[in-house]
Amino acid sequence: MKPALPWSAVVVPALLVGLAGCAPAAAARAGERVSTAPPLLAPASPVGDGADTVTVLRSGEATFTELRHVIDAARVRVDVEVCEFGRADLAAALLRAHARGAVVTVINDPSESAAAATALGLRAGGVDVADYPVRARMIDHVKLLVVDSDVAVVGGINWGARSAANHDFDAELRGPAAPTSSACSVATW
Repeated sequence: MKPALPWSAVVVPALLVGLAGCAPAAAARAGERVSTAPPLLAPASPVGDGADTVTVLRSGEATFTELRHVIDAARVRVDVEVCEFGRADLAAALLRAHARGAVVTVINDPSESAAAATALGLRAGGVDVADYPVRARMIDHVKLLVVDSDVAVVGGINWGARSAANHDFDAELRGPAAPTSSACSVATW
């Protein structure tokens, strides 16, 4: 009998999926005034559950700095699935990982124009990019980064040029539960 997964492997991603979203865009559609200031929350400290740790990341440049550090630490493999991908710094980090010999795969949503342009540059640099979805009027709203099956980042933060101003969250999971997220990425690929 397989041991049960730790709570962090199941509960945190489920909560983030339920809580994450594009708040400024939704508010703008509703005619509300939209703040571009970062949320007034203190940075979260990692929370441990056995050998796993979970850190809540909020939108802002600090989160993108962390994502670059995670990608720059990759030794073997980087898997990305993200809806909006227009950040040149993260694309460059993926190209550096590929140049170091890590296997890099990106699941790209071609319906988002910045993501389509980023995908062209990644493909030109030798990164494996798959377009999904392939049907009209569909989007792939997943935001997932898995590095070396040791670190998984999942949540609501897009990788767009202006995404740092949104009020979204991700969870960074480190430890034995991270391969669960890797399995999701591989299944989609």
